[in-house]
Amino acid sequence: MIGKKIRLSNIINPETNRTCIIPMDHAVTLGAIAGLDNNLDTIKSVARGGADAIVLHKGVFKLIADLPEASSKCSFLYHISASTCLSRDSNNKRLVSTVEQAVKAGAAGVSIHVNLGSETESDMLIDFGAVSDACMDWGMPLLVMIYVRGNNLDSFSVQNIAHAAKLAEELGADIIKVNSPASPKDISTVVNCVKTPVVIAGGAKTSIVELINHVNEVLEAGASGVSIGRNIFQTQHVEETTRILSDLIHNRLSYTDAVLKVKEELRLE
Repeated sequence: MIGKKIRLSNIINPETNRTCIIPMDHAVTLGAIAGLDNNLDTIKSVARGGADAIVLHKGVFKLIADLPEASSKCSFLYHISASTCLSRDSNNKRLVSTVEQAVKAGAAGVSIHVNLGSETESDMLIDFGAVSDACMDWGMPLLVMIYVRGNNLDSFSVQNIAHAAKLAEELGADIIKVNSPASPKDISTVVNCVKTPVVIAGGAKTSIVELINHVNEVLEAGASGVSIGRNIFQTQHVEETTRILSDLIHNRLSYTDAVLKVKEELRLE
């Protein structure tokens, strides 16, 4: 699939086989949270910082056509799953757009969210299958954000995360986003159970130095990069933090130099 291969090369750097993805789809789920209350400024900062791709919902896609300074610097993934924290079942992610609309919008790829263990898991898997088929038809890369949530399941168990990654690969994901298990060894277990690129979530809000530690561990464990939202767009230094992480991911900065940049240039601990 030539089209899919070309589009994937705009998301995963072909020189490093790594990617820095910044999801900014959170406002649909959580509302006007900090960092997304003026999301166009945040998008511009993330793009200037060197992110490879930003995940957005369709309404924001209509706005980025007027942001050539952003669209010329990074790719955009069209997120087509949604639920809200106001629902009695916020784990029930349903489709709110189509792959065809993503193609028309000029997206580099499509993104969906699936929660295994949810009461509506079967519905989400049906949606996953349909989106995967459509992505094959249209030559669109598919990022699958897949988690284990609900029924008192352990969301950070290496067995559960590996199961989620394996399922995502089997059903056609081109990039798999999962939670980070507890240790680097467990991250390696997840990454090595599939052939598809795996990116690791950023996790709970933390300091920039701790974030760099996390990203470095993820890379050393063999992941293809990260998909980090709140730890980027809710910082005081969105552009600078994105640049440091992108440079670390793509071997333009060593881990030691990345930490030094944070402490010396941003004056943070």
